[in-house]
Amino acid sequence: MVLLLFGALHSLRARPRPAPGMLCGAYGWTAANGWRATFDRSSHLADGGTLDYGRAELSVVACATVLAIGCFVLSIYLVIKSASEGSPAGAPL
Repeated sequence: MVLLLFGALHSLRARPRPAPGMLCGAYGWTAANGWRATFDRSSHLADGGTLDYGRAELSVVACATVLAIGCFVLSIYLVIKSASEGSPAGAPL
């Protein structure tokens, strides 16, 4: 959460262009943890275990993971767009 907040503030304060790199890293870290949490819960259920809040817990964690992955993909796009706007025409990214 601290990394997400820092990334958002850094990007907002970086003028004249936004700097989404830190935010991209934060979303990547969040998406990776969500991925791990989702499949840990799935594995636990497959082994016959139960979750504290039942299948609703798995659904909420899975939806949050999908949202984090979507934000990560969007932030990758913003990093690429930011890099291409800052480089001279024809220069490699």
